[in-house]
Amino acid sequence: MARISSAISDELLEKCQITLKQQGKTGEISRRLQAIISAKYHNISKVASIFGMTRVTMMRWIKDFDKNHKKESKHYNQKVAANYRKRYIDNSRYCNNL
Repeated sequence: MARISSAISDELLEKCQITLKQQGKTGEISRRLQAIISAKYHNISKVASIFGMTRVTMMRWIKDFDKNHKKESKHYNQKVAANYRKRYIDNSRYCNNL
């Protein structure tokens, strides 16, 4: 049995679950929230490998959500979406040159 993560508090878990219900189960933000919720009950490294990222990225998502959710949930969602679009546009530019 995997050790329960101490990086994710019960309060943060509850915030993630509420935000996931508000956002729905599709989209990049929901994917991140599902990963954070899974990491509470399972090994962070295992969850990160299932979601196709590193453990460091997973920890950054947790810290970013915790820090930004305290400010305002809507601002966090816009920031995540903007960063996702930026990465997608940058990566597609390189893929088109192949």
